[in-house]
Formats: sequence, structure tokens, C-alpha cells
Amino acid sequence: MHNIVVITVPSIAMQSRGMQRVCSALVPVEAEEVNVYKTVEFFEHDLLQRAVATVQRIGYRVPLRSVINLHNHDGIQDRSQIEDMVQKIRAGSDILHPGGLPNVKLVRSTRGERVLFDGHHSTLAYIACGRTFLDEIPHLEVYGEGGFVTDQDILAFFGPHSIKIRHRPEDWRHLVVNWQTSEEKQLCGIIQGNMGELFDSLFERQAWELQGGVTSPRAKHGARRSMSPALPVRLRREGKGAGVSCARMGARGEGPHGNNGAGVLGPAGSAPPVGSQDNGADVLIRLGKRPDRLAEAS
Repeated sequence: MHNIVVITVPSIAMQSRGMQRVCSALVPVEAEEVNVYKTVEFFEHDLLQRAVATVQRIGYRVPLRSVINLHNHDGIQDRSQIEDMVQKIRAGSDILHPGGLPNVKLVRSTRGERVLFDGHHSTLAYIACGRTFLDEIPHLEVYGEGGFVTDQDILAFFGPHSIKIRHRPEDWRHLVVNWQTSEEKQLCGIIQGNMGELFDSLFERQAWELQGGVTSPRAKHGARRSMSPALPVRLRREGKGAGVSCARMGARGEGPHGNNGAGVLGPAGSAPPVGSQDNGADVLIRLGKRPDRLAEAS
């Protein structure tokens, strides 16, 4: 079995023609202990320089605001970091790791949701700078061979708390994690159900004013209807003290304005093709050697 790792590097020149350049590679996952984090680590250390670059037509466009978050507003550790990132993006740079991988990393669920497991600060900064769609920012996605990862795979993002819902892995959709608080309070119910709601909440709560940024839709048009009433969820307790700390939990995709994060995605099984139409060196040099510049492909 393999996971597929795909890096998308935006290019204004190519986007104007409805095209995008991606790098991709197959990562073996025979061992049961290989999760998404280890897939990315293996890709970075062993496959990055040998990844295949292809040019693809931009098909389904995923709104950044529809991406599923794994933190509520109180789980965003350094909000001043978002402002620093905004300034960097406006100056023409992108937010990448020192090794060249994008900060923004996602998986696609069995329901077609894009789930952000790394890069919440970066994504919020891109939204503040007016980026609308996922293909407009550098990002890395991980898929299984069927074009998605399982709910069981997503539990890895909850760290040691995954044991609390291992018999009902689909319940991750009701939950977020806050690594900034005490251990018994880290796992709790969702308040903001996607990155758009998280962005709006942070900007309204802090009354941020980012010159040249995007005004919150709620601030422009008034607050929209609140999330549906939080739904009580019973999770099986596993082991001593394995209960979930929040008594009431909301559910993504429920209520009058629910959004399951799918946006305008295609079928859950439609993973981007892994091709060999081009050499990966051009894109990888920009990723690895020039992490502070937006990759421009002709």
C-alpha cells in the first residue's frame, strides 16, 4: 500500500491559463504504525528530490474558508505570528518550512472534506491577504490510494487523545484539540467549524485591523446565523480517565448553514493523478532552495 503526497506550487502565469504545477510521490505504508505525519517525514527526507512534477488543469477549486480546522480560536497559540506572516505574504513571499515544504498541510477525508492538520496560522494569514482558493497558496496534501485517508488515519492528529474515540473514529468531526491548555482540557468540542469561521472569530474577538487585508464578511454584512446548538455526543471511555472534557459538542456540517468542508470538491475518490510529464527539479529547486519566493512557472 502507498500514500500519495502532492505539493501544489501556485504560479500566477499558469493560473491565468487555468493550469497548476504539482510535485507528487508514492510513499510506502506497509507498516501499521506509519501515519500521515510519518508519511510527510518520509517524503521530505527520502523522496522530495525525486518527486515527479506534472502540469495539471485546475479543476475543482476548494475555498480556503471551507477547509476543516482542528483548533478553535483558543487553540491558536501566537496570533501576532499571523500578522508577521501577513506582512511577509504582502511582500511577495510565501510561508514555507526551512526545508522548502509548504507550511499548509491537509488530508482529504472519506467524505471529501479537506482537513488541515498543519498550518492554521499560515492559512489564516493567506485568507487575511485575500487568497480565496486552496490552489492559490503553496500546500501539501496526503491521500491514500483511494484518493482519501480514513477516519482512523485522522485520529493521529489528536495525539494521545485518539484513544478516547478509537471505537468511533468518525466522531473526530465533533472535536478539536487545544495543545495550549492543560491535558484534561485539550480535547473539546468544535466552536468554529471551518477556517472561515475561525478567521471571522479571531478578527472579531481581537478587533484586528490589518491594513490592506480582507474585512471579515461578518463585519461587512453583519453576523450570520450562529452554529447549530451543540449536540451532546457520548464517546466510549477507554481506560482510566479517558473521558472527553467537553460536555457539549457541535458537529460540522449540521444546522441551517452547516458546511462539511467539502466546498466545491470532486468525488472523494478522485485523487490528482501521479504522472511523469515533467522533471521535478524546476519546482523542487524553488521549494528547497528559494523558500522565500513565490514560484513562477512559465
